[in-house]
Amino acid sequence: MRMRVKATRSMALSQRRAQLTLFIIIALVLLFSSIVAIYIAKEARKISLTKEEVEKVSLESKPIKRFVESCLYDELKEGVYLAGQRGGFINESLLDSETARFLPLSSNVLLLGTEKVPFWFYSEYNRDVIGMPELHKSSEGDMSIEDQLDAFIGRKLPGCIKNFEDFSSHGINVTPLKEPVINVHVYDDSVVAELDYPLKITISNKEGSSKESISKFRSKIPVRLGRIYEVAKGITTKEARRWFIEHRVLSLISIYSGLNSELLPPIYDSHIGGCGDQVFWDAFSVKENLIMMLSMNIPFFKVMGSDFTPISASWISNPDERHVAESMFRSFIIRLNTTADLKGIKTHFSFTPDMPSSFDFEDANGKHFLLSPNSLSVPIPFYPLCMDTYQTLYSAKFPIVVDMADRESLLYGQPYDFRFALEAVIVNNFPRAEYLTFLNDTNLRNMTVFEGADRYECSELDKNSLIFVLAKDRVNNKHVNNAAVFYQCGAVGSRCPLGLTENGALLAFVKSCTNGVLSIQKNNYLTFIKPLAIKANNLTIVVANMTPLRKIPFSVKKIYVKPPAPQLSSGEQNADEGTPGVVIDEDGNVIKCNIAPDDKKQAIGAHEEVMVKMYKSDFRNGIMDREIVTLFNGSNSYINIAPGRYEGQLLLMKHESYAGEMLITKGSSSMDISLGPFRGTRRIEIPDKDIEVKTALIGGAALNFTLGDELYKANNITFTVIYEDAPRTVYEIGQPLSHIEACTLLNREKLKPVLS
Repeated sequence: MRMRVKATRSMALSQRRAQLTLFIIIALVLLFSSIVAIYIAKEARKISLTKEEVEKVSLESKPIKRFVESCLYDELKEGVYLAGQRGGFINESLLDSETARFLPLSSNVLLLGTEKVPFWFYSEYNRDVIGMPELHKSSEGDMSIEDQLDAFIGRKLPGCIKNFEDFSSHGINVTPLKEPVINVHVYDDSVVAELDYPLKITISNKEGSSKESISKFRSKIPVRLGRIYEVAKGITTKEARRWFIEHRVLSLISIYSGLNSELLPPIYDSHIGGCGDQVFWDAFSVKENLIMMLSMNIPFFKVMGSDFTPISASWISNPDERHVAESMFRSFIIRLNTTADLKGIKTHFSFTPDMPSSFDFEDANGKHFLLSPNSLSVPIPFYPLCMDTYQTLYSAKFPIVVDMADRESLLYGQPYDFRFALEAVIVNNFPRAEYLTFLNDTNLRNMTVFEGADRYECSELDKNSLIFVLAKDRVNNKHVNNAAVFYQCGAVGSRCPLGLTENGALLAFVKSCTNGVLSIQKNNYLTFIKPLAIKANNLTIVVANMTPLRKIPFSVKKIYVKPPAPQLSSGEQNADEGTPGVVIDEDGNVIKCNIAPDDKKQAIGAHEEVMVKMYKSDFRNGIMDREIVTLFNGSNSYINIAPGRYEGQLLLMKHESYAGEMLITKGSSSMDISLGPFRGTRRIEIPDKDIEVKTALIGGAALNFTLGDELYKANNITFTVIYEDAPRTVYEIGQPLSHIEACTLLNREKLKPVLS
C-alpha cells in the first residue's frame, strides 16, 4: 500500500513537474519571442521589452525613457558626425553648391567629387570673407553649430520614435503633450543633447490601467567637438590675420626657382652674359611645376602642440644645409594662441592637382604665355653682352583642405574627423588682394574681423528701446511672414537678430544707436536695407516694402564676329580695318567690332554652353545677397531676378565634339628673339608639345542693364552673346575674353537683354 501511495505521489509529482516544465518552456518561448521582436525592431538602440517588464513598468517609465534617449543619442551621433564632415555646416542649404559648380573659387564651398568642404576663409569680390559658423547658439535660427544640431535632431527624431508604435502592442500608450524642444550644448570634451518632451503614459495590464508622465531626456556623445572647433578657429584666425599660407608659398617659390627652364621662373634675378643665353619658360609648364610644388609641400603645415613628428632632414649630409632645410620645415609649424591640450589631435593640410585652382604669371615685359627676361644689349665689338633682368609676378588662387582627426574621440569606431577649407590668394607676389590696404592701416590689420555676431554685443541686457517693423510685399501689398529682422550698430558692429515677423509684424527690443542699419531677409525677396538711428527709451516704427524675386525663363542667342587677323612674328596685326569683325590697334586695344548686317542671331550649339554671372549693382528696392550664377545649354533655364540695375558677364564655352577637334599642335606659333648685334635672331616655337584643348572660351557679352516692374509681366528674357572661332594657336586661347567688353560697348543695342 505504501509502495502504491509512494508510486502515485511520485507519478503525480512527475506530472506536475512535467506540466511546470511545459509552462516554463512556453513562458520562455513567449519571453524570447517578445525580446527578439523588439530587439530586431530597435537593435541599434538595444531595447527589449518583455511582458513582465510591461506589467512591472515603474513610475519613472524607464523603458520609455531608454527608448527616447536611445533615439536622441542616435540622431545626436549622426549630427555630430555630419558637423565634422561638413566643417560645422550640417544644413547643406547654407553651402552655395550651385555657384561652386560653375565658379569653384567664388563660392563658400569646395566641391571634391561628391564631398562638400566649406571654406572658412575665402576671397569674394577681392574682399576676404570669414565663412566659419559660430559654435554656440545665441538666438533661435542663428545657424551656429548648436542651432543646426537642434534643427537636425528635431527633423530626424520623429522618424526614429515612430509615434511609439512599438509600445502600443504591449499595452503601453504614449501621448505627447507638447512638441519636443531640443537644446544641444557643445563642450570641450563632449556634446550633450537635452530634450524637453512631455509624455503621458497609459499602462494597461491584468490589474487595470495606470497613468504616468515623463518629460526630461538627455544624451551625451564623448567627442571633443568644442576643443576641435577652437583649434580650427585658431588656424582660420591665423590665416585671416597673418596670411601664413601665402608667406610660406612665396618662400617656396623662391626656393624652387632659378635661371633654369626646369625650375620656376624667379621672382627677381639678373644675369650678364652672351645675348643668346636667355632662359624662357612657357606658362603651361610653370603651372604644372607650381601645382606639383604645392601638392608636395602643403602637407608640411602642422599645428604646434598637436600630434606630429618633427621632420629631420637626415638625407642631407652637409650639416649647414641640413640645418637650413630643417629650419624651413619648422617655419611651417603654426603656433596658435591657445592653452588647450591638443594631445591626440592630428592636423593634415592638403592641396592636390585635381582641386580647382587659378594661376597667372607675368614677366618683366608684361607677357603671360612665354615668360622671358628684359634684355639690355651692351655693344662690345666681336663679343656682344646682354644684361638680362628676370622679374616674374605670380598670382594664384587655390584651396587648402584642413583635416583634423582626434584619436581621443571615437565615433563609429574611428577617430573623429573634422574638415574645412581655406582659400589662399596671391596677387602680384603679395599675400591676398587686401595686402596694401592692411599695410596702410595697422589698426585694420589688428581688428578681429573674423568674428560673427558677438553674443555679448547682441545681449538682451543692453537693449533700451523698442522697434516695430511691418514687412509688406510691395507688388501685391500683402504682409511678409517669417522674415528675419536684423539690426547692426556701426560699420564694424555685429549683425544682431531681432526675430521673425508674424503676420508681417515684429515688435522687439533693440539697443540704441546713432548710425545703425536695419536689414530684413526672406527667401525669394531682395534684402531690405535701411540706415536707421535708434533713440534710447523710444519706439521706432519702420514700414518695409520688400521686393519679390521673379523666377523667369531665359534664353541665350549668339551672333558671329570675325576674330582679329593672326599675329605675325613681329607682333603686328595685319587686319584690314574695313572688314567685318574685331579690329585691334598696335597696343592690342579693340577699336572696331563690326557685326555683319545680314548676320542673324543663332541658337547655342549642342556642344556649347553659356555661363551666366551677374549681380545687382544698385540699392534700389533692396540688395541681392548672392550673385546670379547659372548655366545655359539650350534647355529650359530660369533665373530669380528683381527690378534693378545689373552688371556681369556671359561667357560662351565650346566643348570638343570629338577628340582632337581643338588640338593646338607643337610649334603652331613662334617668336623671334634677338641675340644682339651681329648675332641674328633665335626662333622659339610655341608650344613645345601638342596641347589638346577640351573646352575653350569662344565668346560672351558684358552685362550692364536695368529692369523695371515690367519684369513681373514678362514671360522670358533673351540675352545675346558674340562668338569667334575656336582657338588654333596658343595666342588664341582665351583671346575672345579681351574683346567681350569693347564689343558689347560698340554693339550695345544689338546685345542688350530683351524682355518678351
